[in-house]
Amino acid sequence: MVAASVKGLPASAALTRLRFVDKRAAEPVIRGIKTAVANAKNNFKQDENKLVVESVGVGVGPTLKRGKAVSRGQYHRIKKRTSHLTVTLKSNE
Repeated sequence: MVAASVKGLPASAALTRLRFVDKRAAEPVIRGIKTAVANAKNNFKQDENKLVVESVGVGVGPTLKRGKAVSRGQYHRIKKRTSHLTVTLKSNE
């Protein structure tokens, strides 16, 4: 929901909108957009005021397998799931 809410917005407007979203997922998306803007500015010499968020994708990352000891010598598995965030920007020119 958070990633889809900023699609098609200018990068600065997307950061402003995400600052007021009351979801825990907003913080990683903010960091991802800031990183993408910095990469476009430094590596590709793009003007940061003309960048638009083309897409924000969230994919499945590696799963950390942990466990917890429980009664009668048993062991319950705990899967700590992670995700990959992909931010694509395009120039508005």
